[in-house]
Amino acid sequence: VENNTPWDLAKRGEKIEISPEKVAVLEKQFLGAYFALSSYIIDIGICSIHDLNMACEIALVIKAPFTLMNKIGLDNALEVVEEFCAEHTEFTIPESLKKAQAAGKWDVSSIVQTVQDRVAVITIRRPKVLNALNLNVVADLEAALAAAETDDSIFGSVITGFGVKAFVSGADIHMLASLNTPEEGYENARSFQVVFSKIQKLKKPVICALNGFAFGGGNELAMSCTMRICKKGLPLLACQPEVNLGFIPGAGGTQRLPRLVGLDIADGILRTGRPVSAAEAVEIGLVNKTVAGDLIEEGIALVKQIAKGDLTVEPMVETPFGSGGEAQDVELGHLSKAIDTILTKTIYEGAGMTLEEGLEFEARQFGACMKTEDMKIGLKNFMENGPKVKAEFVHE
Repeated sequence: VENNTPWDLAKRGEKIEISPEKVAVLEKQFLGAYFALSSYIIDIGICSIHDLNMACEIALVIKAPFTLMNKIGLDNALEVVEEFCAEHTEFTIPESLKKAQAAGKWDVSSIVQTVQDRVAVITIRRPKVLNALNLNVVADLEAALAAAETDDSIFGSVITGFGVKAFVSGADIHMLASLNTPEEGYENARSFQVVFSKIQKLKKPVICALNGFAFGGGNELAMSCTMRICKKGLPLLACQPEVNLGFIPGAGGTQRLPRLVGLDIADGILRTGRPVSAAEAVEIGLVNKTVAGDLIEEGIALVKQIAKGDLTVEPMVETPFGSGGEAQDVELGHLSKAIDTILTKTIYEGAGMTLEEGLEFEARQFGACMKTEDMKIGLKNFMENGPKVKAEFVHE
């Protein structure tokens, strides 16, 4: 810097050979500085751990500091910071890090909670993955809604997504790819189903304010809410794209969608993975209304109307509502015939069950997908090529 000489930086694609010993030293120095500075920012109150976590991940494209500290363990994180501070004596160990170490973790959440006009507004905020759901997000959501349910000062809740593109893009693909057995598939599906059923059964109203598209688990979450509203004019609002990845919906989609829009319409949406626009969603009964103005303000107003008895909403049908139906004649194209067989059985047999029985059946059927070659093919294709490249299913 003193000589005004440019740093000798690695060029794009250039591989720099560094000894393992040097890598270990650099890693410890970097983590010590990174963790110390991140914790210091919390000490002086510039922003919250949630905001700084997101800023580092999105703007700096590096691992979120507090999530990383939780992953490696707070004892280890404190140790590297202590070594950093011993070498840089002008920097003291941040108090927030000491408290986190004593608690065993940083309290990191992927949702943001506010209260507006006695209504809890809960925002799912995972912009890097378009607000995709994993078990941690679902647990945070469950806790936030439970707190609102028991707070006498709160009328109800509005759930929305962070940003303008997506409400929830679906279930986290890395979580799904980590499942290995039918039992693991079943347990994963039930983990989502149990929470979504709790949301449906809450006494206080929960309005889903769809700020953008709701794919897979996002649409399944929306369907468990008291009402669904969305931005007017969205050409792409809802979709159950699971068949493109070689499995069936596992968080209630095969059971709640037919109860909302009817078996025939649900059949086509579920088995082809086709998208639904905002206008069509209202027409078929998937969404209650579109909103041209402020979506959150409308959601808050609806919560208050329902809570005060000024608006009545038809509850989800929980009894058997159809039996003996036959699957529609659907052009599957490249989609897996093996998965379609599992899916149609789940839809039509589930219609003859109670909702709770149907959800249990759906979870078992989701687990059955784990035995197929096509689920492996679909997930591998998505992980390697993204959503635009069609999987080459073998129908087994």
